[in-house]
Amino acid sequence: MAAPGVAGAALLVRQYFMDGFYPSGTRVEENQFLPSQALIRAVIINSGKALAGVDGVRGITESVPYDIHQGFGRISLIDSLLLRGKSKVNIYVDDRMEMTNKSPPKKYYFLIDNCDAPYFSATLVWTDKENRSTSCASCIVNRLDLTGEVNGIITYPNGLTGPDVKNNVQRVRLKSTPGDVITVKISVANLAESTQPFSLVVSGCIATLDPTTTPTNAPITPDPSSVPTVQPSFNFQPSSPPSKSNRPSRTPSEAPNAPSTKPSLALVELSTSLESKDDMWSTARGNMFNILPKKNIRLTDMDIHRYYKMTKVLEIWARKGSWKGAQYDQSKWSLLGRQEIVGGGAGKYTSINDPGWLDFDMAAGEVYGLYLRFTNNSKGLITVASKGSQNSLYAQNEDIQIMTGVASKKHFADYESEPHNWQGKLKYHVFKFPTKEPSRTSIPTVQPSIQFQPSSPPSISNRPSLALFELSTTLERNNDMWSTARGNMFNILPKKNIRLTDMDIHRFYSVKKVLEIWVRKGSWEEARYDQSKWNLLGRQEIVGGGAGKYTSINDPGWLDFDMAAGEVYGLYLRFTNNSKGLITVASKGSQNSLYAQNEDIQIMTG
Repeated sequence: MAAPGVAGAALLVRQYFMDGFYPSGTRVEENQFLPSQALIRAVIINSGKALAGVDGVRGITESVPYDIHQGFGRISLIDSLLLRGKSKVNIYVDDRMEMTNKSPPKKYYFLIDNCDAPYFSATLVWTDKENRSTSCASCIVNRLDLTGEVNGIITYPNGLTGPDVKNNVQRVRLKSTPGDVITVKISVANLAESTQPFSLVVSGCIATLDPTTTPTNAPITPDPSSVPTVQPSFNFQPSSPPSKSNRPSRTPSEAPNAPSTKPSLALVELSTSLESKDDMWSTARGNMFNILPKKNIRLTDMDIHRYYKMTKVLEIWARKGSWKGAQYDQSKWSLLGRQEIVGGGAGKYTSINDPGWLDFDMAAGEVYGLYLRFTNNSKGLITVASKGSQNSLYAQNEDIQIMTGVASKKHFADYESEPHNWQGKLKYHVFKFPTKEPSRTSIPTVQPSIQFQPSSPPSISNRPSLALFELSTTLERNNDMWSTARGNMFNILPKKNIRLTDMDIHRFYSVKKVLEIWVRKGSWEEARYDQSKWNLLGRQEIVGGGAGKYTSINDPGWLDFDMAAGEVYGLYLRFTNNSKGLITVASKGSQNSLYAQNEDIQIMTG
């Protein structure tokens, strides 16, 4: 295509991301980010449509993709960017991802659904270091390799039958059918430099946009199987509280001389139907609905209606009171816990496998809101549009009522306007005594599992010193540019025994987000792919202060993390919905080189 047309397309691609159209296909301010030039190129290359021939002075010359006549084809941005109501494709992008010579291959898994897109396309682009040789046969300095695999058949990029050793722009294009799982793999062939950033664009009939989650029929790689669970922050307390280990026995026991303080022995179920509407289900990112118990019950297990047969981590949130009025405010909910599950498929109940942390007590006559979602905000919870209104009765037995709720589109942010029914089973025990009213606190936090113990251990309320010290990094830019990241991992090396109690971050967007802070004793490098080696300290709702300004996390009470002199500690900061917005800057030093310090502590490049 003519250079002015390509230049105009590049500007439109840049504006698409800077206006926040990715990933929803509509303008969302909090999703705005500055794309790298590699990402802009990847979108354009990925969009290319094949030509049947090229019209020249000698007539039409037949042509096929990647030949000297058409290369990657004719630009068609509508086939490479998602615009709601206009595009036929879903897309996924990864920008400014880095690999080293020691990096394992990075794999992305995509489940294929029905749509009108003619093919699945994945394009890898990176900006290579200049090669000063004038006689090189293969002039790539930092070489990465792209492949696509479906049903055991590997496809190499750019129409080749093996790796492309000459180009830093690589595209694979595959035919697929609904239900296929396509694996896109990026591996390091050889790097002359310490790191190489890359950008990836994928388009097609992508059913889920969480490609780092491993499907059950794909090779096992590190995944969030060991997500630390959070205990419920509220339970009613009978006069002699039942212990966690004293769940209702599956075998009867008698206590004829004293009233029991345990739940009744029977595990009771209330199942909803798995019916569809006009032979159609919807796959939602979450369900919010109310439960109205007629008796005092303890919810200990459930089944859900889960479409995709791949591994996911389910979150269950609860609150005393209706979901309505709290659907946009995470602080009004308690996270009961997380559980890894594998979907059973449409029309089948999927068990969450009786997780030990699910012991949620509900008092007769009260209203309780439940919210179910996956940690990566992906679709897959099957729900059905209701014939009734919100909070109308949907299912019941003699112990409990389930009310019609809503399907969520974005975590604590956006919901379907029409009512939807949650589908699944509630499994519970009935109590035979009155209960004390449950209390609800804000988002539960997890205390660090590593602390040094001085001769007289400091308590939370007895912070170690009267003075509060600060170490500030600069908010400098690199070539007048910042990057907005989804997270930061870096090491802290204390020179003295210190207790970290508060921090400021560099946060771009002036919108509410929930920040997570993870820590570990030892370097982040040894654990960057293994969540089980980290401890979640807690979560805090913050509002960004904007570029060039420090954003306070407001001295959360749970941030009391002790670090011993001479040790190494890894920190990891991210937002709960995995969105961008943490401002970072490309370093002039190498990983784990000294970045900032004072007499008490050192901060290293991450």
